This record gives sequence, C-alpha cells and structure tokens, in this order.
Amino acid sequence: MPSHGPVGGMEFIPPYRTFLTTIRDRTTAAKKAGRTVDEATADITAELSGRYPDPMRLGWAVKAAHAELQ
Repeated sequence: MPSHGPVGGMEFIPPYRTFLTTIRDRTTAAKKAGRTVDEATADITAELSGRYPDPMRLGWAVKAAHAELQ
C-alpha cells in the first residue's frame, strides 16, 4: 500500500537520492557553521525552494538531518 504520491519504478530513486544527499550536505555545512536547526531550515528551504518546491518536505528533511548530525 503506497503512502504518499504516485507509485513508480526505479526512476524515482536517483532524484530522491540527489534530494537527500543535497539536504545532508547543506545541513552538515550549516551545522558546522553554527546555525541552529531553525536557522538551517530557513536558509536551506529558501536556497532550494526553486529546485524542490515542497517547503514542508524540505523543512522536514533539514530537521531530520540536523538531528542526526553529531
């Protein structure tokens, strides 16, 4: 049973991998620069909103990545 969005095949994997890798890299840089989770979320969402237009997904991904970084 699918959760959200269309059901697809392997073609969905590369773009989603790029999305997650981009979020990880940008969030890592923001955290190393001393940005709080809220600052990083605002900065990265603003930076990537043209490329990934779903602000809720961007915000969730940044917050999850920020929490995972040590």
